[in-house]
Amino acid sequence: MRLMRGVAGDGNKYWAADTNGNGDTEISSYVLLTLLSDQTTSQTVIEEVSPVVNWIIKRQRPQGGFHSPQLPFLQSTAVALQALTIYTKATYTDNPDVTVSLRSLSGFNRQFHVDKKNGLLTQRETLPDIPGEYTLVATGTGCAFIQTHLKYHTPLAKSDTFFALTASTNPSVCTSESKKEFDVVIEASYSGERTVTNEVILEVQLLSGFFPIKKSLRKLKANPIVEKTEVGSDKVTIYLEKLTHEAESFRFTIYQDLHVKNLQAAKVKIYDAYAPDEQAFADYNSPCHTENGKDT
Repeated sequence: MRLMRGVAGDGNKYWAADTNGNGDTEISSYVLLTLLSDQTTSQTVIEEVSPVVNWIIKRQRPQGGFHSPQLPFLQSTAVALQALTIYTKATYTDNPDVTVSLRSLSGFNRQFHVDKKNGLLTQRETLPDIPGEYTLVATGTGCAFIQTHLKYHTPLAKSDTFFALTASTNPSVCTSESKKEFDVVIEASYSGERTVTNEVILEVQLLSGFFPIKKSLRKLKANPIVEKTEVGSDKVTIYLEKLTHEAESFRFTIYQDLHVKNLQAAKVKIYDAYAPDEQAFADYNSPCHTENGKDT
């Protein structure tokens, strides 16, 4: 049985999936759907669910999906969007007329107007003062969705802070067979402070002119932590349910379809799906990328 507890405060309300306070987007979205299940939603119910909506919206990524460390990314996003759609219907008005005023202490002043003509359009503004203190005031009739995104750069931690990652080939030396075909071998383990990770994504860039053998990719599913694999034009992506501190090995075969001179190493990246800054890198190259100092 999965225990849940409601957490409320600072204009937000959500349901936590564990005692560590990890809010679960899917659980909170299901609660929101339940509260809005009545065909005639009263103003009292709208006021009751607004803190839940506030919390779910704050879980949204800039790209559109929703954070959820407990459950698959797509599943959480689908339920959250469904709940927000029902909320939008419940708060819908035929003729919305909302003015949102955005001001800063430095004198910045910008107004956004939302009505029936532009209700489906996104209005944007770049904030001039970062850091800065801003005030939002909404007046009128209707419901407007206001969201802010802050992007910044911080130096990446050492690669082994969160994951230990190596990439190699088998065979590791050039042979007549490995000129055309060889295995890419990835070894990975978690080295962070937790016992186990969230979902992990392993991206293996393909060498120029090389393609994976699909049969070898299907064999990856024999490992119970491999959820699925995807093949793109230039990389293989392996989705892992989790990683522990015990090393796991992943192997698949690639073959050369087009000869490329001066072959450059391909990058391998591993990262936590819900904490992308927790990552590590490695690279590999064909065992025959140079032979006697010449391209082969």
